[in-house]
Amino acid sequence: MPFTLAVALIDGEVWYTTFSPDRFLNDAKVRRLMEKITVVENPKLALRQSRITVRKTAGGELVKEAVEEAGPMSRDEIHTKFDRVCADNKISKEDRDRVRMAWSNLRAARDLSEPIATLAIFRPGQRG
Repeated sequence: MPFTLAVALIDGEVWYTTFSPDRFLNDAKVRRLMEKITVVENPKLALRQSRITVRKTAGGELVKEAVEEAGPMSRDEIHTKFDRVCADNKISKEDRDRVRMAWSNLRAARDLSEPIATLAIFRPGQRG
């Protein structure tokens, strides 16, 4: 949790690339901020509720409370996230659309090996 919070404060977001071993082990800026983070359970908060308090060196506090939404992502949110992952991995629009089509139409697949095979483009050295 300290790592995720430190990266969120530094980068403004947490993304799948956040969790690289190099970032976790060797990023001095993240490590220094992690040393200043304390995680404490607050039994007064409800399940799926959190409160983050940032105490500034110069005084003052920044408090953020959140209740985690348990609802599923919308189709548009899924497509936006998938498009970003593809762009990050330099996947061509043609390959991206082929993967999307295979996974959006699972009932048409003879077996799951067909859509699963389309994911090979995300392995280094597999892009055509």
